[in-house]
Amino acid sequence: MAEIDLEKLSEQINNATESIGKMVDAARGMMASRPNTAGYSTWAAKIKPAPLYKKTTSDKTASIFQMVFGFGTAGTITPFIIGSIISMAVRGVSLGGLFGLFMELLFLSGGLTLGFLGLKKNHLVQRFREYVEALQNKTFIEIPRLAARTGKSTKFVKNDLQDMIDERYFLQGHLGSAGDNDVLITSDETYKNYLTSLETQRQAIAEEEARDADLSALSESERAIIREGESYLRKIREANDLLPGVVISAKLYRLEQVIRRILDEVKKRPGSANDLRKLMNYYLPTTWKLLESYQEIEKEPYKTQQMISTQEQIEKTIDTVNDAFEKLLDELFRDTAWDINSDISVLNTMLVQEGLKDADMSIQNK
Repeated sequence: MAEIDLEKLSEQINNATESIGKMVDAARGMMASRPNTAGYSTWAAKIKPAPLYKKTTSDKTASIFQMVFGFGTAGTITPFIIGSIISMAVRGVSLGGLFGLFMELLFLSGGLTLGFLGLKKNHLVQRFREYVEALQNKTFIEIPRLAARTGKSTKFVKNDLQDMIDERYFLQGHLGSAGDNDVLITSDETYKNYLTSLETQRQAIAEEEARDADLSALSESERAIIREGESYLRKIREANDLLPGVVISAKLYRLEQVIRRILDEVKKRPGSANDLRKLMNYYLPTTWKLLESYQEIEKEPYKTQQMISTQEQIEKTIDTVNDAFEKLLDELFRDTAWDINSDISVLNTMLVQEGLKDADMSIQNK
């Protein structure tokens, strides 16, 4: 198979990666040192995202009041209970004495119940604050990490978090799972992305199982290359789903289509997979690295001109990658095109020999 100019593409991507890295570092430095100007403050003040956590100051105060009042009541009534018991022991049991003792025990029970409920709520508020601190402004965390932070079992923490979600401590809280671990998600938007990701993974698994049935003619190394390419396809698709820009979305859709066509051609012609080794080992990983930088900039609430310029350069680099991959696809298809032309030529010759076609027409079609 003829080769495209891979060295030239390598140089272009290397230069773009180095330049983009410098620009991203410069942009971060500008954001870190940026003065808090009045204009920026006014702009930032307009952004008021929905709160994620309940303010627990009032709950903390209420829990302390419950403990003080409940245990205080229990402590106050206890001497009266002791006195009633002594009185009945000395003077004998009477109906009035029994009724008085019953009421005193009722107050003791109510006081202890109120006190322990306050103590439970106080501990709940304290653990909630520990969970929020462990999140460190993230909206997605594995529950075992929270359990390790609090010294509780994973099962305890999971139930604890469910109680807090039910009590609306986490105003946008959800529980889910990622792999073998349960997770806490504290944002509706993150939860929506989580559900989308799960559905994408299910579809990817189904597609992979269907494709694996078509790879029986390939060697194990060739199948590994195909799987790696499909893994990058999934990541590119997920990135495209999350990026709002129309321009970058169109470029990524083009990139996804050409990579898929390359992989389809390789499946049809075992033996050509080895020609993709450099594609998998360098070009796709480097392209993905650029996409990660693009996504990182996209998450910034305020973009400097430097950041915008960086994103534009990444978009141009993806165009270069797309052009190179399409050339590679043309090279893969070239052998198939030669085979088709050969079949057409043989068919024309046979038709002429059988007298089913004029010789001059055969010549014109060659």
